[in-house]
Amino acid sequence: MGPRPTLAALAMAFLLAPAPLAGGTIICPSGAFTVASPDATLNEHICRVAEAGAEQLEACGLPIRAPLVILAVPEIAHGDVSCLGAYDCDRLELRLVTPAALDAALAPDSVLRDIPREALFDSLVVHELAHAALAQQPCAAPPCLAEHEYVAYTMQMQALAPEHRAIVTGAARGLDRVTEERLNEFIAVAAPDTFAAWAWTHFSRPENGCGFVARLISGEAQLGLDAY
Repeated sequence: MGPRPTLAALAMAFLLAPAPLAGGTIICPSGAFTVASPDATLNEHICRVAEAGAEQLEACGLPIRAPLVILAVPEIAHGDVSCLGAYDCDRLELRLVTPAALDAALAPDSVLRDIPREALFDSLVVHELAHAALAQQPCAAPPCLAEHEYVAYTMQMQALAPEHRAIVTGAARGLDRVTEERLNEFIAVAAPDTFAAWAWTHFSRPENGCGFVARLISGEAQLGLDAY
């Protein structure tokens, strides 16, 4: 983990948190996360997942530098679209659909339906943590949606067990033709499951991995139609 949050920063995290959910609100042992959900057991589970996820991200050069609020809620809507998770950089707040509500939030044809709900939820925690960590880094080409989603999806895929990761990659076409140009904003928005599989395929190549993430952060590398 990065530097331990100050008491003032922890106080700010509480100020940012909304009214407590049924499961109450807790601060995780590291002090980096304030968690609230409908269930106290889920709160403790989220702490374990978030702290392990933070270690995973830091190992890839993406430390969590500020305390975050993590909320597990029954529904997240962005306009008319249901979301599985969201990060609010102004409030330093992650929102995630509870494991029990994932079935209703998943698209009917999403390959993610084939992943056990707890494993999927845990990977979504890491996905949103990656967005939070990346938001604290310089970005070469705002709004850099493709770069953000590349990092978030590769960290999410890394957090999945190999057999669950294989469900996502096994459903995708074109894995042998993945390029940095094809990893673009259109695919990220129109076919997120495919983007996740393509991003993981690219990340897994020996010449890429966390080194490529560092190049994205520094602006040395770019994704999408302007990558070349």
